[in-house]
Amino acid sequence: DGKDNIAGTEDDDLRLLANSPCIDTGDTEAVSVEVDYAGNARIVNGEVDRGALEFHSSGVSSILYVDGRACGANDGSNWENAFTDLQDALRVGAIHADVKEIRVAVGAYRPAGPGGPRDASFQMVKGVAVSGGWVGAQDPDARDAEKYETFLSGDLDGNDAEDPDRLDNSYNVVTAYGVDGSAALRGFTIAGGNANDSRHNAGGGLCIIMGSPTI
Repeated sequence: DGKDNIAGTEDDDLRLLANSPCIDTGDTEAVSVEVDYAGNARIVNGEVDRGALEFHSSGVSSILYVDGRACGANDGSNWENAFTDLQDALRVGAIHADVKEIRVAVGAYRPAGPGGPRDASFQMVKGVAVSGGWVGAQDPDARDAEKYETFLSGDLDGNDAEDPDRLDNSYNVVTAYGVDGSAALRGFTIAGGNANDSRHNAGGGLCIIMGSPTI
């Protein structure tokens, strides 16, 4: 589980993420064992994964909820217990293949807090559709992206009105690296990106590299 002793985080061992190209692309006919290195079933969905550990679904809900106003368990299971940070939902979506959709309630969301790193961004996830414009717990099924405007903002310090140079803003508010059309983003207003660095010099709002997400 890596240095932080928590499974599913970036410093982990050989576990595959839900969007890994290694899933179901191994040589199934060459497999002569029934379990993987961790003692779990070696073959899932009829095809073996590449690597020492087979990817196993977690049972996480297919829909995660995000609302910066929520005061519940902060586990994304419903509007009352919604994640308050979109980054948390995206991290869960990247790890668990069960997640297909992230619904985000009206409000403003930033990829990092005040003083956070400028290379912080909301990274789109293969197989996950992220949609804004939801009302939230008050009307769980109501969505209107124009009426309930949902912002993704690179204004990490919340001071763009006083600091027009935006030198502390995220380089790229949203990034899409190597994802296909199954990664979707709908119903958001993106603002406050400032791609003014030699390595981050384009796509202040949305930076797509070797990908074709649905926007």
